[in-house]
Amino acid sequence: MLRKIVKLGPKVRVLLDVGAQILELDNYEVAREWLKLEESFHIHSAVFFGRDDELLVLKRDGKTESFVSSNLSKQLDQALVYLDEAHTQSEISPQCVIPHRIDPNFATTWCSGTDLKLPVDTRAAVTLGPNLAKDKFVQGCMGMRKLGNGHSLVFLAPPDIYPHIQQETSTEKSKTESVGVSDVLLWTMQEGFRQIQHGFAIWADQGFQYLKRSQGWDNFRSDGDIGALGSAIQEPESRPLLEMYGVDDGSLKVDHCVLNSPNGKEITRQLIEFNVIVTNSVRVQEEQEREVDHEVEKERNIDDPNLPRR
Repeated sequence: MLRKIVKLGPKVRVLLDVGAQILELDNYEVAREWLKLEESFHIHSAVFFGRDDELLVLKRDGKTESFVSSNLSKQLDQALVYLDEAHTQSEISPQCVIPHRIDPNFATTWCSGTDLKLPVDTRAAVTLGPNLAKDKFVQGCMGMRKLGNGHSLVFLAPPDIYPHIQQETSTEKSKTESVGVSDVLLWTMQEGFRQIQHGFAIWADQGFQYLKRSQGWDNFRSDGDIGALGSAIQEPESRPLLEMYGVDDGSLKVDHCVLNSPNGKEITRQLIEFNVIVTNSVRVQEEQEREVDHEVEKERNIDDPNLPRR
């Protein structure tokens, strides 16, 4: 990805990893590799966030120093800036020093505890990833405060995401036709809708589970049957293969007493209103962070010195 970025024109000096596509390298390694690939003679360093959320500056000679005490804080036209996914979603910190008088040649961008003033002609690359909702996408892009007035963006979509963006467009696009900003925005909105529907199904399942436990507790208080209480409260640790892979409609099985309760009827009404279907798969799905969803596997090969070499 970094090799493609350095070949883009106009030059990209800011990388916003909104889609969490860079996982093999940490922030320091990304800054180091990007600086190695960048051949522009006027680029002297790279800015990134360290492990302690401190903004650091990596120079071409390999030395690292704090951004706050560096002379580069006022010379960002001579630096590359890399922000990982976590820092593209940070709010403006009250510790940020916002000057009363802003240089017209620079624009203040959001940060985590430090004020970055990027040149007006800065171009940023924004990565796209799976399950990237509009709010998160826009928040990451708005790090470039002067969009439309000097700042510009270019979007980087991996091969598994680009076809989905094409499919979400209102007009049928061929494989050779490029997508535009409106297409990317439409795709992020559709991703947001899918996340809302998925969250709605999880909410409904949790509501049904709560009603089941509440009714089990009420029954226990009246009849004292501890076995029935355990059946109502405990969740199965495993599912039989017939339930997982058998021929079934896949709909979630809920007790009739739960469905016929006032709260159960209200949950069912809202599911029908928003056209959400709750399936058995909801109970085995877990919400994951983007880094876990793109977990990188590494396999170590250890050579046995006692074996003969070929």
